[in-house]
Amino acid sequence: MGFPKTFEQWLDIYYGGSIRGLLFKYKKEKTDLENIYDKLNIELVFNSFIDLVNNKYGEDFIEENGYYLDFFFNNDLNYKDNRTNRKYHKELKKLKDLAIEENVYNYLEKEFYKWKNLKYQKWVFPKRVYRALDLKESIRSIEDIINLNLKERYYSGLGVYWAVEERYAKAYWGRTYNNIYVLRATIEESAVDWNNTIFINLDWEVGREEQELRLKKGAYLFDVAIKKKGDNRWYSLKGFNIRADINGIS
Repeated sequence: MGFPKTFEQWLDIYYGGSIRGLLFKYKKEKTDLENIYDKLNIELVFNSFIDLVNNKYGEDFIEENGYYLDFFFNNDLNYKDNRTNRKYHKELKKLKDLAIEENVYNYLEKEFYKWKNLKYQKWVFPKRVYRALDLKESIRSIEDIINLNLKERYYSGLGVYWAVEERYAKAYWGRTYNNIYVLRATIEESAVDWNNTIFINLDWEVGREEQELRLKKGAYLFDVAIKKKGDNRWYSLKGFNIRADINGIS
């Protein structure tokens, strides 16, 4: 599957057209959605909420319960001594969630086209990508890596998390050996896992900081080379059948 032309197409292909499915993935992989919620315009979300309430209950309901609706939206508290709350709390909670989802959709849609226009459309494939490795202290040189016959252990799978520029290649999940090497490889566009690449880059702060591109498990990497971080000389790993793997070394 190539790069989706629109945000709606991406959402349809991978999440059944449901923003709720996408939010579930965020919750599953990122623990919470605060980073995105913090970027929403709270006034727009509130207006969406009031519009939904108006569509369901009418203007008279809003006029009679304006203070409560405002307090409910900003605090989401369940006052059991409030007659209106007892009767409408569950439904109003659904409407508030719908208002949030609507605004998250609008926010992520803008981020999709921002990233697509500023980043993706400037990429040319085949493309070079980079990955940092934090290796054991016993590995002191490129020669150590090659001479220790680590073909099966290290080169059968080099991970699916790569950066589009060398300066962004960091061992984020390394074991803190502080023995950093950098891999360089070339990939075809067909090697890219577009769902997860788009997903991580829609969080613009993460996308801007890490410039991450995720590969499909088993994707073929060619013209692979390695060097000690800070060095200028690259050592070719030509001859190895190297692929990306979810359990690659870090």
